[in-house]
Amino acid sequence: MAHGEYMSITLTEVEHLAKLARINLSGAEKEKYAKDLSAILDYVKQLQQVKSVQRAVDRAEAPGPSQWRADAVIGTSTAEQEELLSQVPERSDRLVKTKPVFK
Repeated sequence: MAHGEYMSITLTEVEHLAKLARINLSGAEKEKYAKDLSAILDYVKQLQQVKSVQRAVDRAEAPGPSQWRADAVIGTSTAEQEELLSQVPERSDRLVKTKPVFK
């Protein structure tokens, strides 16, 4: 499909979309939206033809050292941390136990 050519969206399809969206369109609006929607679909088709590069999403698959920062508590003293932890209903070492989110 050459640049400027659109996938053809018919007025009937625009009318159907307008009905689903519960909007009233004039004849001129239907023609405008048919052209605009066709241009959008043409652009999406062009995007689908672009080859994408596979990137490692999971850091475990990526080469080299982990980029995650060390897990550390900052801004509170050990005494303050112990005081806060002493108030939780259930804990394991320095971790607060909670109800499971998923069963």
